[in-house]
Amino acid sequence: MSKRNVISILCVALVAVAGCGKKADEAKTAMQAMKSMAESGEKVAGEVEKSEAKMEARRQKGDTLAIPYKDLQKYLPESIGGYTAEEPKGQTMSMQGMSYSTATRRYTQGESDIEVSLTDYNSAYGVMTSATMFMSLGITVDDDEQTTKGYDTGISGVKGYEELQKKSKNAKITLSVGDRFLLVVAATGGQENTEFVKGIAKSIKLSDLAVM
Repeated sequence: MSKRNVISILCVALVAVAGCGKKADEAKTAMQAMKSMAESGEKVAGEVEKSEAKMEARRQKGDTLAIPYKDLQKYLPESIGGYTAEEPKGQTMSMQGMSYSTATRRYTQGESDIEVSLTDYNSAYGVMTSATMFMSLGITVDDDEQTTKGYDTGISGVKGYEELQKKSKNAKITLSVGDRFLLVVAATGGQENTEFVKGIAKSIKLSDLAVM
């Protein structure tokens, strides 16, 4: 049975259940929710297919390994204004059928700190897909504790989401770059919004990474 047929059957069943002892507007709301879920699922499926196509193109060119962590470290900011940069860290992890590299650097200023991490999942496609799949859903969460929402960088092949912890004033941005790299910029303390971490992310050569 096709995905479309399954969705249609579920929608009909939902309306039937909602119509039993409930108001018509409640049934309509439930129907709209189901439609939205179906559309989101199709969007995610489309994004996964695009990611798979990019991965296959890299394989055809013989690009199957993650970049060594020492090379990844070169993409991390050398300095951030007002902060003291620590020495970068990193590692390349390999296991049967999968490998990835990650580079991290910490920057401190009093009790505040920033951490920038860049991971290459070129040889761990399944992990990357699981980590970034929901980025295409456009989910927004806003309450007394936090605001989390999607972030459009305006850069081709770069998508992600931003997070602001309102009480602790911590901010973080997570970006999928070229369906291969995962960039995380997190700042603790004194963050009223996510503009600071966005600026740090944009200082990195995202366009270069996105076409690898």
